[in-house]
Amino acid sequence: MIVDDDRDLQDLFALWCDSWGFDTQAVTDPTTALEVAVTYQPQLILLDMVMPHLGGYDVLELLKASDALKRIPVVLMTATATSVPDKVGGLTRGAVDYLLKPLHQDEFRARVSGYLRIHAQSQLESDRRELDAIRQTATFLNHSINNLLQTIQLTSEWAAENDADDPEAVERHHLIVQNVRAIADIVQRLKQIRRVVTTVYTDSELMLDLTQSVVDPGRPPTKN
Repeated sequence: MIVDDDRDLQDLFALWCDSWGFDTQAVTDPTTALEVAVTYQPQLILLDMVMPHLGGYDVLELLKASDALKRIPVVLMTATATSVPDKVGGLTRGAVDYLLKPLHQDEFRARVSGYLRIHAQSQLESDRRELDAIRQTATFLNHSINNLLQTIQLTSEWAAENDADDPEAVERHHLIVQNVRAIADIVQRLKQIRRVVTTVYTDSELMLDLTQSVVDPGRPPTKN
């Protein structure tokens, strides 16, 4: 994703990236950068330092404050911030590097490819740690919740036997059993997670996409 108010430069960078097979989103208005980033979840953000309304530092701080976006690497592009304090200012705010304008096409490609490769490796390791943590949690939940569910179901069955002549009581028992099985199924699916796939829940909050996370990456999900 490229955030630059200079449309000519933006078009040039996007043209280069598209020619190398990168799927590129271009944003000229920095105030919409967060909204676009949340929607498209880019693997890399190239962010111009000097823009109207919101400067590069401001956008960077907003990106890093968002749970849905803070792990996306951000590279600042500038023609002016060449002093050590300027560079440190961006790096301490969470940027991974600087690109100095004017940019040569070959250097630009090499740097972008390198950033994407490093991010992919980091993401893979992060996903592995998250997956291990989720599986361990799922094992604990499976044991704890299933014990509680069994108690609920047995209590409901006992109540239904005592109220066998009450159609409403029997119906309530069937509803309880149905929901107990649904909860048990969700917990069981947590143990089957094969990868970490997230989806936007509310605003910029992320949650685990359980349906996609239990699907083998090499096999599309079954459609009902």
